[in-house]
Amino acid sequence: MQLTPLVAAARRAADPLLVLAAVVNVVLYVAHVHSLFKENDFRLYYAGAQVALTHGWSHVYDLRLQQAAVAGLQPAGHFWALLTPVPIVWLMVPLTALPYAAAYWVWCGFLAALLVATFAICAPAVGRRRYWLWALGLGPVLFSLYLGQATVIVAFAVAAGWRLCRSGRDGWAGVALSLMAVKPHLAVLVPICLLVSGRPRAFLTWLGISAGLALLSVVSVGVDGTLLYLRQVQAPQPYTDVAEILYGQLGAGALAHLGQLAGAALAVVAAWRQRDRGPHVAVAAGVLGSYLLASYWHPQDFLPLTAVAAVQLGAGVEPLSLAFAALVTVCTSPINWLATEGPVPLFNAATVLFAIGWLLYLVAPAAAFVPAGRTVKGTESPTA
Repeated sequence: MQLTPLVAAARRAADPLLVLAAVVNVVLYVAHVHSLFKENDFRLYYAGAQVALTHGWSHVYDLRLQQAAVAGLQPAGHFWALLTPVPIVWLMVPLTALPYAAAYWVWCGFLAALLVATFAICAPAVGRRRYWLWALGLGPVLFSLYLGQATVIVAFAVAAGWRLCRSGRDGWAGVALSLMAVKPHLAVLVPICLLVSGRPRAFLTWLGISAGLALLSVVSVGVDGTLLYLRQVQAPQPYTDVAEILYGQLGAGALAHLGQLAGAALAVVAAWRQRDRGPHVAVAAGVLGSYLLASYWHPQDFLPLTAVAAVQLGAGVEPLSLAFAALVTVCTSPINWLATEGPVPLFNAATVLFAIGWLLYLVAPAAAFVPAGRTVKGTESPTA
């Protein structure tokens, strides 16, 4: 109770910053659409579907064919390898019936609806106007929308999985989490963290659907195509962005692999330690652990982390939800994108330290999450 006036004062002081972040984010989005339209990631998915339909599904991850397909689009832009699993290419097949530009806007309209749904699912009972302003000012939100990125689907899966677990529909939560198949490494530890926190139905449902999708993917592109994809994910060509994550900061060698495993283990232990709390803790631990485990991470991949911040706010945990959301806001602020194509090195290191620090806090014996208005152990306060 003693922190309530301080929290209220912090909220008032944050209002001008939220407005500034939202304005900067919108301006950056408009600038990207007008001047960097050729650099979006949707074209990689679209070109992948064109390769599959023209040359066969076994050639989807053929770099030479990918590059030729991308070069045939207007505007073509620079070539980057397709690093997402084949389910995202399946979704593109109907869109290839449309010209590239029209398909882009149809896809982005779908993703915009998912973004609104993601943050609506987590909207707190109070302070919703400030909440939506905060969401609009998060750097990865509009950047992912501009790119037409599959990260939007993963963010929605994380938020929907939490909300369904919270309402006791763990099986449906597993169904929602299976949507992560379009880019699983962003939140792969979430189902595992839910399992150790006492939600086996969510885990088993996710596992069954994901195994089925993986099998269909192998059948779709063949064993050789699958192995080619896995090699490209481990060493993305013709470029890679690893500086944003623990793997890159530890030198991308043997020590880095040990660090990845340690980060994943820390997340699972954190979820187990806090298993009597609400599912928001397991979801947070899972996304943070997935971030530490990842072998590559691009600026737009921070979007699921912003979804987790929304989950913490929706869970009604004060003041820890505000602290989590504030740290995520700083680490993913659109200000970071002004001078570079992604977070500057200082913010990269800060995000890694934040992920490790938060997980260590969850593991610490003194860690306590007490949702506002909670009366029953292991439940969260209701939101509208």
